[in-house]
Amino acid sequence: FRSASVPPGPPDAALKSNDPPAPAPVPIPASPTPDSVADAVTRLKHPDWNTRYQSTVWLDKQKPAADNRAAVAGALADLLADNDVAIHTAALTALHHWADASVDQTLAAKIPESKGDARHELLDLAATLKTPALAEAVAPLLADADERLWTRRCLLAMGAAAEKAVDGQLENEDPAIRREACHLLETIGTRASIPALKAHLRVTEKDDSVQSAATVAIAIIQSRGK
Repeated sequence: FRSASVPPGPPDAALKSNDPPAPAPVPIPASPTPDSVADAVTRLKHPDWNTRYQSTVWLDKQKPAADNRAAVAGALADLLADNDVAIHTAALTALHHWADASVDQTLAAKIPESKGDARHELLDLAATLKTPALAEAVAPLLADADERLWTRRCLLAMGAAAEKAVDGQLENEDPAIRREACHLLETIGTRASIPALKAHLRVTEKDDSVQSAATVAIAIIQSRGK
């Protein structure tokens, strides 16, 4: 007896399907790279977060030129009002080599209202720019005991540009601030500060430690001969 041959069955459905293959996931494209500095400045005002951020990072890699520096610095300074921390930080980073005196007032207005890391980043930028207008915004922060170390370091880095602003703190009602101003002038003061310091050797200065600090500051300034 011969068994009948069994014809092969249909292929396993799992191995063959008429369904089209699933499409590969499409990555979200990054914002196109700006084609010029002017284009990047325009993109800084774009409503899309990624466009603003990528343009800010791109500008940070470009070399400033005299004909576009003020425009770029102004646009980057405007981004400091952006509530996004990443964009705010990227703008500050780019400002370290784009900023000039044209944005002094914008930066000076931001310093008192800033807090924490944002303030420290602004102080670092002010220390780099070394302008009297920024020094006038920084010096009053000596009254904040928690920020005094950062403020002192910034004013010392600004050097002569901060002298007049520090002179003004000699009139602060807090003797600790007057004493701190004397100590700062030991390093950054010139003969122009001596009259203000001498005022604190007279009867008008009631705090002995301030009188002592003023005396030391005057002696050090005079020893420098300038």
